[in-house]
Amino acid sequence: VIETDSSDDDGNLYTYFIIDEYPAGKYKIWATDCNDYQEINYFTLTPDIDLDEYTGTVGEEIVVTGTGFAANSEVNITFDGDGVAIDKTNEDGSFSGTTFDVPESYNGNHTVKATDEDGNYTTVEFATTELITISAKTAAAGTGVTVSGTGFLADSDIAIQLANDKVAVTESDDNGSFSDSFVVPAMVKGTYKIKISDGTNSAYTDFTILSATTINPAMGNVGTEVTVSGAGFAPNATVLVKYDKTQVVKTTTDENGTFETSFSAPVSEHGDHTVTITD
Repeated sequence: VIETDSSDDDGNLYTYFIIDEYPAGKYKIWATDCNDYQEINYFTLTPDIDLDEYTGTVGEEIVVTGTGFAANSEVNITFDGDGVAIDKTNEDGSFSGTTFDVPESYNGNHTVKATDEDGNYTTVEFATTELITISAKTAAAGTGVTVSGTGFLADSDIAIQLANDKVAVTESDDNGSFSDSFVVPAMVKGTYKIKISDGTNSAYTDFTILSATTINPAMGNVGTEVTVSGAGFAPNATVLVKYDKTQVVKTTTDENGTFETSFSAPVSEHGDHTVTITD
């Protein structure tokens, strides 16, 4: 007995019950009244699966639970036709805790299908979303940075922007994945947004530009002209250059926080000396 209820004055019965876990197949359902009148019908139980998440990014772990499959049967789970997991049902035709990692796939809906050995199957839709990674979260001007992405539109132009400047353009493959590099431009030090877009979908991450300086040459004689350049400093700011503790030149950065100046190596002892640049 799965449910007890009462008919109305016209002898009609309206009720419901929740189906327990049973293997796939055709089951007989009957209702019997107090006069032993019996009505029989049949119900076909079909498979069903649930995912713990129906949207996610490439590489994310998804948990699958299934009911209504053949008893004690191997179940193959596919993602757009490619196998991603295998499990076995219990005597009630159920399985749980099966996991798979979202494979490389373009942005949008994909079909997750579970099929048992008897050919019983069911499907659900899973939506892949965009994800980006960068090789460095901080860098100075002139440094190369690699940006990789998954879950974008397939075979689409991908624009990489730093702040409001486009620093690279590449193309995604047929799975919506890409990898490309750009050289950090001369900009004022600080934290900016990197934006990756395929024209429809966009992903963002923070990127911090650091100050950087170079001196050329790095060794020489007294009187040698030394060129000092820098990027990532405050814009339109005074920059002091010291040789050991002695100031040898003063200059000003431009609106992008860059500068270039020079000084003659002063009289000093043979050996290493410290050049300090501050804004």
